[in-house]
Amino acid sequence: MIRRILALLIIILLPLLLVTPILAQEIIPTEPLIEVEEEQNPTLAGLGQVENIDRKETIVLPKDQIINKDYFAMGESITISGTINGDAYLAGGNILVEGDINGDLLVAGGSVNIRGKVSNDLRVGGGQVNITGEVGRNITVFGGVVNISDSAVIGGSIVSGAGSLNIFAPVPKDITAGAGQLTLASTVSGDVLAGVGKLMLTSNANVAGDIKYFSSDPLDLQPGATISGEIRQLSFPKERLDKEKIAGQIARFGFFVKLFSALSLLIIGVLLINLVPIYTQKNVNLISERPWLSLFVGFLALILTPFLIFVLLITIVGLPLALILLVIYLILLYISPLFIMMLIGQKLMDLTNRKINLSIAFIVGLIIYEVLTLIPVIGWIIMFVSILVGMGAILIERKRFYISLKDKKLI
Repeated sequence: MIRRILALLIIILLPLLLVTPILAQEIIPTEPLIEVEEEQNPTLAGLGQVENIDRKETIVLPKDQIINKDYFAMGESITISGTINGDAYLAGGNILVEGDINGDLLVAGGSVNIRGKVSNDLRVGGGQVNITGEVGRNITVFGGVVNISDSAVIGGSIVSGAGSLNIFAPVPKDITAGAGQLTLASTVSGDVLAGVGKLMLTSNANVAGDIKYFSSDPLDLQPGATISGEIRQLSFPKERLDKEKIAGQIARFGFFVKLFSALSLLIIGVLLINLVPIYTQKNVNLISERPWLSLFVGFLALILTPFLIFVLLITIVGLPLALILLVIYLILLYISPLFIMMLIGQKLMDLTNRKINLSIAFIVGLIIYEVLTLIPVIGWIIMFVSILVGMGAILIERKRFYISLKDKKLI
């Protein structure tokens, strides 16, 4: 499965290198640049070790068990009582961590309880999150209800987004939070910046820095609470612009975005034509000769790539691959119409029986394309079809190039 995913990524990764001459058909290396031995690949080796990836309905790491590497676990119920000398990545329904994590801890779950010790950062997302243990550095937590009890020990700052956030443990640095309700009942050595529906400081609260909060309600300051710094209630701008002014601003913004996009495409297109002319012309020819195939492949890529990204994301292990694939996908969406612009310019010049280079044809096609896409509804259809056809041509040509390199034993 991993090999198939990597092969797919390799095929899609190649367009990233379009601006380098090495991928031009006229510049083919005579020897392979890198000899890869699959058995020695540390990334694949790490992913392939079963003892380091737990995928079961119920997962229990016993108290006497020690893991001397990064640990990954996915299941309905996860209990970590042992020691992990590395980072831990946990995803499940009910998660309990009562052991020692000598690294970072990243958790996503329905109900999450952190009772053990985390030497570095703690990052949690969950419906119900309870933190009662020790965290050596910073806490980043998002959830429906988040409780940080008075028994918790925190070494850094807190960043949180929650429906209800209750902090009873001392915080040695800053608190940055967005919550429906935020309750502070401890010492905060830094500043507090919050966007809240309601902010309450109990009698046990002691804030050494400033409190700045966005809220329509005033601060609920209980008797005995102390604040050494400044208290500022901030409000969101209440000015409402009239519809004509908003429409004008949107139109101006859209014009500058369109202009910037056109200039960017012009630069990228000229670079492609001059650095990899044969590759660029092959893509244009492919669209001209097999438009329906390009459209079909582009449609499949448009639909299946987000699904593949989502699958990689939920596996946690595939998170880096998902991010790489997302960047490539966005780049493809942006540059795909370039080859349609070149084709438009070439066809128009053919009608005039004039022999011009591809750069001039591209500039003509770019102008025509940008004008056509200004037409309501029709312009959006043209853009959508151009993305599909261009993306399909890129992937088909990259696959051909990949196969040719493989046949020549260059990869």
